[in-house]
Amino acid sequence: KQWYQRRVRAIRKAPQNAAIGFKQAATKLLVVVQLLLGEVPERHIFRDQHLRLSLQPYLQLTQAVLAGDLAKFSSVLERYSDKFMKEGTLTLINRLRHNV
Repeated sequence: KQWYQRRVRAIRKAPQNAAIGFKQAATKLLVVVQLLLGEVPERHIFRDQHLRLSLQPYLQLTQAVLAGDLAKFSSVLERYSDKFMKEGTLTLINRLRHNV
């Protein structure tokens, strides 16, 4: 839980119109961790103009988890597995399968 709170604080303290790469990486990880904890990521995160495109796969994952749609989850995972691996979130996302 402490790790989670530190990430939230770091994202909030990051400059709003700079450090976009940091915000993207931290937010992706935060979304996955929230889903693993059984929490629902806030909708406004996915609407941020600097994050919208990079978080699109994570929005699809969130929708699949919330709907309990294992087929959609598997489809998103298959489509973006290379991206998730590159971003270092694939192992955590694989654990999400149990939450669907």
